[in-house]
Amino acid sequence: MKSAFTFRALRHDEWADFEARTKYIPGRQFGGIVACKDGEPVGAVGLDNWSGRTVSVHWWIRHPRCIPALWAELLSYLRQYDYAHLIGTIPSDNVRSLRGALRLGWKELARIKDGWAVGTDIVILEYHNGEQLEAAR
Repeated sequence: MKSAFTFRALRHDEWADFEARTKYIPGRQFGGIVACKDGEPVGAVGLDNWSGRTVSVHWWIRHPRCIPALWAELLSYLRQYDYAHLIGTIPSDNVRSLRGALRLGWKELARIKDGWAVGTDIVILEYHNGEQLEAAR
């Protein structure tokens, strides 16, 4: 079945908007994938801190229905270049994002107590980009 979404590269002129929406400040290695519906961006995944076979992942989602298709597109793209490990951080009070990440197969590695703010930990997550896309569907 064909996806209802189209995908394109995140453009440099969109970095400021990504930062405003996610509070993540892109570094020199930053890039990403944008999911569009009817030509309008509905979500994006930003990639930064590329090292060996690992990359940091940051999400901006306007319409949650794009997540499965964007996730599958991301995993497929990273497999082409042998990136096997994805790292993410989520504030512990962002329960919806944590629940969604765990449903996609991310595993919690650690927490930094009060790392985001007093009373809000930074949750460090990892995803092993294996051979199957079933978890993304």
